[in-house]
Amino acid sequence: MAFSGKLSDFGMTEIFQLIQNQSKTGVLQLRSYMEHSYVCFLSGNVVFADINQRCVEEKLKRSLIYLEHLSSQAYKEIVASIEKTKKSFLQVFMAGAYLPAAKTNDLLTEIVLDITNELLTWDEGGYFFDPEKDIQPLRFGNVLLSTDTILLEGMRRIDEWKNIRLNVPTMNLVYQKNIRAFSAIKTDQQDKSLGELEQKIFQLIDGKRSVMEMVPLMPYTEYRIFETIASLKKKNYIHELGLKKKKPVSKIENQDPQVEKKSTASGILAIIAIALFMLAGFVGRGFIKQIQYPLSESKEVENVFEMLEIRQDIRKISNQLQMYALDHGRYPEQIQELRTPSYLADSKEITDPRRQRYLYYRKEDGSFRLYSGVKE
Repeated sequence: MAFSGKLSDFGMTEIFQLIQNQSKTGVLQLRSYMEHSYVCFLSGNVVFADINQRCVEEKLKRSLIYLEHLSSQAYKEIVASIEKTKKSFLQVFMAGAYLPAAKTNDLLTEIVLDITNELLTWDEGGYFFDPEKDIQPLRFGNVLLSTDTILLEGMRRIDEWKNIRLNVPTMNLVYQKNIRAFSAIKTDQQDKSLGELEQKIFQLIDGKRSVMEMVPLMPYTEYRIFETIASLKKKNYIHELGLKKKKPVSKIENQDPQVEKKSTASGILAIIAIALFMLAGFVGRGFIKQIQYPLSESKEVENVFEMLEIRQDIRKISNQLQMYALDHGRYPEQIQELRTPSYLADSKEITDPRRQRYLYYRKEDGSFRLYSGVKE
């Protein structure tokens, strides 16, 4: 039997548990502002999940490139096949069996686990579970994750954030390798002392890059990167150098509100993402929208917890802007118009964690722009 509702009334954890307890098979569709996602269930277990129908593909591309799983020749073959068949990167990659099935499935399972844990944080928007929808066209690989595994991992991450925050309190920190400590380990034991992800992040640490600048260079969630850096610090393989020094930026008087200052991290993220798309043979409009959202990531917010809070605020406010547009046939002239009983009545002032107002303006094409006003 199908069911639907609002995430504010029935949370993601309860939805997952309901589907598991009743051993349901079908597709759970979720929508929150500009993001839409789906989770495929088979007898109550998660077998696939994606956000904006591009998240898995992009994470897989970055994993394959970053972990050097594919040769340049294999990529040429994939690109040629994409151009010839007009299929997606994911479809071509899965059909071509470019990696052993077990390795591909491990990568997909890790990606789906990250995505479902991200979805567990959604608390605004709507959901619809369709037991009649065929999961096979939406499913890739042989991922099989029990709901208990996903929920336990989500709880573990929430608990671990407290310790991670103590070790890596800001994204603007720069780290350096402790060569003496690492060299003290016997040569034949060095690789064994670090996991695969630890080795990759250890290689990136150079005393110049901040954590913020490392995030877009790796195909992992911010949580896993922070967790790994905290682990390296605990093992005494790295130490803090201090905060990244920011380059002075000249102020522009009377700047048009549509012109935004782009952070260094945003620029790196855009360059990396576009390069990956060119490598796959295409650059799509959907992805350009994706790298612009969540909007909080386009600003260099020093504290990761502030960034997460801003992300939630952006999603909540955006949903109410959509509701306002449905009621009035247009978006409001000013964001403060949402301070009514129908929308954000509980908000005396619509501000970010630093009590600065969120920046909002309505575009000429009828859409809107909403972003954090937190500055460096």
